Amino acid sequence: MKSIESRLQDILEKQLKAKSVFNAVLAVQSGKGDIDWAGATGNADRNKGIKAQVDTPYFTASVTKMYTCALIINFHEKNLLSLGDPISKHLPFSLIDGIHTFKGKDYTDELKIIHLLSHTSGLADYFLQKQKSGGNILDKIIKNGDYGWNIDTVMDIVKKELAPKFKPGESGKAFYSDTNYQLLGTIIESVTGKTLTEAYDEVIFKPLKLKDTYLFNLSSLESKPQPAKVYYENTALDIPKAMTSFGADGGIVSTARESLVFLKAFLSGTFFSREFLVKMKHWNKIFFPFEYGYGLMRFKLPRIMSPFKPAPELIGHTGSTASFSFYCPDKDLYLAGTLNQIKEQSRPFRLMIDVINAIR
Repeated sequence: MKSIESRLQDILEKQLKAKSVFNAVLAVQSGKGDIDWAGATGNADRNKGIKAQVDTPYFTASVTKMYTCALIINFHEKNLLSLGDPISKHLPFSLIDGIHTFKGKDYTDELKIIHLLSHTSGLADYFLQKQKSGGNILDKIIKNGDYGWNIDTVMDIVKKELAPKFKPGESGKAFYSDTNYQLLGTIIESVTGKTLTEAYDEVIFKPLKLKDTYLFNLSSLESKPQPAKVYYENTALDIPKAMTSFGADGGIVSTARESLVFLKAFLSGTFFSREFLVKMKHWNKIFFPFEYGYGLMRFKLPRIMSPFKPAPELIGHTGSTASFSFYCPDKDLYLAGTLNQIKEQSRPFRLMIDVINAIR
């Protein structure tokens, strides 16, 4: 019989059978510590023939939202801000004026930090929603190549090109929008008087001694180990301006092992009280089969879709690059990694379920 390590490596190797997956990195740890494994396969850069390694850094994409959430709740408990604060308390009127006009009424003054954190603001998604002028930002990057943006650009798109989905905090409604976390990043800088990089460093990266985790920016091209290439189908994306622009909604680079260090710290009360974690699991449906709390996703397939073997519950976050960082409560397992392929965003969940079943 194969060892558990061999079985996990086989599962990881299987990912390369997908025509558009060129590398895969995975780290798995049990809460008890009896399982602690990490593996990698494929090429981090196909063109240069650079092999993926266990410690290869990668773009965590929207897994970044958990880091941003950790800052916001940490500052909430330190009384630097309150989740119930209107965003107008921390952001200039000129920036946010008119960003939430729904059915002829402006609800901007009713937007609160908690709405941004939980995707219950109703705000349009600046990144993936189709604009009136045609396409979304991802489409434009794929078609035209790299370009950057800032919070002013984001607000301009939201005001002129898109429309809100519902009133802020409308009962039972949630809509996943990267705009929410762009605004949270700006609020973090407003309340601390520091850059987003400095805030992450001070509260998360340095206390956890994360040496290969950082917020990507153009200067990091020279000073930091470079992340594995992200692919869109067969095309390697060289988009440093865009990756710099994501910031609080998707700009953190990390490794699989360091992602697990953060995930365990997040869920253990390192950044905020464990009692608050219960509040964070106030789930709202976003898109099947995902629910969203405060900076956290919940993945759980209904039994009818997995009749022979119940699909495990997973709590954490995924990203558009097929990055993932999740905890499985039923098996007390932590899993993190990436496939670095925008067109394979569902594959990490099949991978994680295979890993959990193998460990069973």
